[in-house]
Amino acid sequence: MRHHLPALSTLRGTGTLLVGLLLAGVAQAAPAEESTSNLIKRSLASAEQQYSGLLASSQPKPGFPRTTEDGQVKMVAVKDWTSGFFPGSLWYLYEATGKAKWKTAAQDYTARMAPAKFDKTQHDLGFMLGASYGNGYRLTKDPSYRDALL
Repeated sequence: MRHHLPALSTLRGTGTLLVGLLLAGVAQAAPAEESTSNLIKRSLASAEQQYSGLLASSQPKPGFPRTTEDGQVKMVAVKDWTSGFFPGSLWYLYEATGKAKWKTAAQDYTARMAPAKFDKTQHDLGFMLGASYGNGYRLTKDPSYRDALL
């Protein structure tokens, strides 16, 4: 059975169009004249906006935000291997901005990780505790964070 394939010239035209559209999108998202410093500032501002919304929707709920489905934040329990990523990200925002808001949120979500300190049932504790307690200790030198890692 013989398959009909489009002419190579048609594929070239389609490829050129796709590449052009992709380049136009990149150029619009990050102007060529934008400095690295401005790109970082803009990216941090975007991250702060996203995490502010995530905090507002997840703080009253138990657990840790992991993803969204149908516009709703899906939370996971402390035993989930990704639970430490959210407090770790809050510590990174604090490190990048120096804002007390992020430090307070990071401390809150790191404290919520306390049950994981004693979990002997899984191998993902490095993800869970390193991102939360590890970053907390690195940035604050709080000995209680260090003790959680030992």
